[in-house]
Amino acid sequence: WDRLASSRVRNFSITAANLDVHSLYDLFTLLARERHPDGILYSSKETHYGVFKAARYYRMDAKAIPTLPMGEIDYDALASEISKNRDRPVIINVTPLVVTGL
Repeated sequence: WDRLASSRVRNFSITAANLDVHSLYDLFTLLARERHPDGILYSSKETHYGVFKAARYYRMDAKAIPTLPMGEIDYDALASEISKNRDRPVIINVTPLVVTGL
């Protein structure tokens, strides 16, 4: 019983931590949308899925930018995507929360 209860507490803590992270993605995405309703969210394709999920939820345009071999965003690809939409505000997500195992 003690091991089972301990496991449940540990799992609950992990779930609560994930909810907190998703709440932050939601909050920051919503703030960006409210401030720049026509903006486009640019983020690394390696970004936590919660960022793109929040963007879909708030009906924001979002672009997944490719990464370089070490996981860094491809700045040339970012610049290219931004140049295609010069008439719209740029919102860039730079959260370094994903571990890719490199």
